[in-house]
Amino acid sequence: MFRKASILSIVSIFGGAITAAEPATLVPLQIETKILQAQSVEPAPAGIAPPAEASPWIYGRADFLIWWYNTPNPAPILNTGNPLNDQNAGILGGPSTRTLYGNRDLDLSPFYGTRLTFGYWEPQRKFGLEAGVFFLGQQTNTFTASADATGNPFLAVPFFSSGAGIENRFLVANPGGLDNQVNQTIGLGSFVATFQSQLLGAEINAMANLQTTDRRRIDVFAGFAYRGLYENLKLEYNLPETGGGIDFGGEEEQPIVTPSIGGNAFDQFSTRNNFYGGQIGTRTTWDFGRFSFDFSGKLGIGATVQQVTINGGSRFTSTTAGSFQQPAAVVNQSNPFGVFAQRSNIGRYTQTAFALVPEFTTQLNLRATERLKFFVGYNFMYWNNVVRPGDQIDRTINRVNPGDTSLFITSLQSDAPAVPNRPAPTLKTTDLLVQGINLGFELQY
Repeated sequence: MFRKASILSIVSIFGGAITAAEPATLVPLQIETKILQAQSVEPAPAGIAPPAEASPWIYGRADFLIWWYNTPNPAPILNTGNPLNDQNAGILGGPSTRTLYGNRDLDLSPFYGTRLTFGYWEPQRKFGLEAGVFFLGQQTNTFTASADATGNPFLAVPFFSSGAGIENRFLVANPGGLDNQVNQTIGLGSFVATFQSQLLGAEINAMANLQTTDRRRIDVFAGFAYRGLYENLKLEYNLPETGGGIDFGGEEEQPIVTPSIGGNAFDQFSTRNNFYGGQIGTRTTWDFGRFSFDFSGKLGIGATVQQVTINGGSRFTSTTAGSFQQPAAVVNQSNPFGVFAQRSNIGRYTQTAFALVPEFTTQLNLRATERLKFFVGYNFMYWNNVVRPGDQIDRTINRVNPGDTSLFITSLQSDAPAVPNRPAPTLKTTDLLVQGINLGFELQY
């Protein structure tokens, strides 16, 4: 009996212990199970961060560019006026003088172009490489002024005569109110100015991720940058042969050939700017799901190799007076200089200048698929110390006869040591401001 009671008591003790221990062991298990379940359904981070099993990130981007930039502001090159009431018409400072070309920015349309970018990030997206190029299509701006059959409008090319120390002019079109000392009748000339410009660039950068969160990513980069600006300004002066003819009013009705002169001349100023330097920058992206916003800024520090090429030429034909008894002489002459391009400044000149090229870009992105996004943005770039064609024109000219207003000259006052040879090469520099809109898409792999 005792043994049976003892066994029952032992069983009841262990049974009670087991019963009492069951809640203590189950509660932690339930809590741990809940924690594991909560971890298994937590949402994944935003797409800005690399996935757990990341792979290399390769992307390509294409931009369509609509950009504007400030145009050259050449000195006054073509003037008009009222020669019937103003003997100083066409001369700077004359009462009726008005500038037709020069002394203000050229009216250019937007430049259209393309920018292509290719990049690579290693699997963890901590380090990468990016390379890109852009180019704007060459734009041509043409200005034309010509006289009608009456010689109107009056057209004159202003210059400063160093020999006389005063402002003067060359006559292109003259309705007969002024004597140009060569053609004393109506001048039917014309003037054409053609300006061409093109901008391009390239760069390659090493990138590093500075910070990444669910909604923001900050990258820094450093590398090499190139920018090129190529421009050309050509000035053409055309004077049809006028003033000549046959006069049958001579004695015994012998035809007399009266003198005439005509021809053309041109000046050409070409500039090339090539920037080479290092650059540093940063890019920040804010992610809002399907939409994201980028801001990047970079600074190029280096040197601009500047090149100025000046060229010119002229050709004219003159006919002296004559008759059947004494035939008129026809003289054809070509000269290796024009009006503002003379022996004293024709040539190629090169110099190197320190340059800064900061650039800023903002961009709004729309993710269409996992691998494709579209964007629209704004771009601003500044480039100091560039040479531009209009700034290379020296309006001061040495003339053998300071009072001569003919376009067709044969020599400068180069044999007078007291007077410096002008025009001279200026190599004047200015700044370039570029801004515009970019539209495009990006593919990621």
